[in-house]
Amino acid sequence: MTRFVSAREAVQTIPDGATVAVGGFNGFGAPDELILALRDRFLESGKPENLTVMKSVSVGDRAERGVSRIALEGLIRRVICSHVGLEPATAKLIVESKCLAYMVPLGTMTELYRAAAAGRPGVFTHVGLDTFIDPRLEGGKANDLTRAEGEDISFVLEAGGKTGLFYPTIPVNACLIRGTYADRKGNIVLSK
Repeated sequence: MTRFVSAREAVQTIPDGATVAVGGFNGFGAPDELILALRDRFLESGKPENLTVMKSVSVGDRAERGVSRIALEGLIRRVICSHVGLEPATAKLIVESKCLAYMVPLGTMTELYRAAAAGRPGVFTHVGLDTFIDPRLEGGKANDLTRAEGEDISFVLEAGGKTGLFYPTIPVNACLIRGTYADRKGNIVLSK
């Protein structure tokens, strides 16, 4: 039986160490009610802690909205995304090496979500070879902490006579998605 719950009740289900995918694209579609509820839970209880936050691009407004609201030391252990330019608080956490941070090309992020949803082992792509994304160079590690302590999230692989980067699937434990309407079958619609 499907039930509807409040944002506050929904974020109570996120455990310590979870990987949380956050929907939205730049200033559009941020799941602000869920983000606020997650922030409030952490500020009240210190839980959950050490989350991995995955997102395709910045989810914010160049100020405090969006993911900047949860850019709190202890709440976020690791960020995996392609862009943080609209999230000053997240960028500050990364620059100050207060969390692990990985930059991944946008298309590859999208494919990682698809791989996780489909139960595939990962994503093989030529995108990022011989750039800072390549694990033979920096592996997309965005700060000193990640370069010193972070594990590689991609590997160089030869397949079918081609060299590419293989990103193993990152299991997602929770998704924060904004929707204007939802039904009991799980369909979500975002409209004006």
